[in-house]
Amino acid sequence: MTFHFSQFLDSALGQIVGCVLAFTVILLVRDKSRDRTGRVLLNQFVSAAVSAMTTNVARRKENHLPALYQQLFLLMNKFPGDLPKFRLALTMIIAHQRLRDAPIPVNEDLSAFHRQMRRTADHVISARSDDKRRRYFGQLLEELEIYQEKLRIWQAPPQVTEPVHRLAGMLHKYQHALTDS
Repeated sequence: MTFHFSQFLDSALGQIVGCVLAFTVILLVRDKSRDRTGRVLLNQFVSAAVSAMTTNVARRKENHLPALYQQLFLLMNKFPGDLPKFRLALTMIIAHQRLRDAPIPVNEDLSAFHRQMRRTADHVISARSDDKRRRYFGQLLEELEIYQEKLRIWQAPPQVTEPVHRLAGMLHKYQHALTDS
């Protein structure tokens, strides 16, 4: 059995070059999966709050709190020191509960608009690019403004208009945290 030094040196240099190249790629290519996971979780809280606005009695009686708290704990585990994300998620859970308990007037116009807002919120969650996400989120904000106007037209009580106004204000305030990478 003979030892071929040139073959050994060729293999060793190949391994070293491969390791350096792999390490360079790891350093240069940013892993966006963690950021995307956090953004998707936060947008799911937004979607839950928007979904709470419904005239369907059966849908209003569904208890989403266990699922929302499970997502909150997932967010806490994924981002242990990020208090702003935690605070935003808790605020969305509170908004969800307030909207769920609000006596929304029952009529076909509002029901159709609720479906449209839920579709738009689903588009925000499923958007793959930042541009699409921003566009759908802007559309959701516009729809919330129109919805507030519809509530005024239908003379909804303050128990309905105030939580919707708070939700719209929060979404405007935290728009960049919910849409940008």
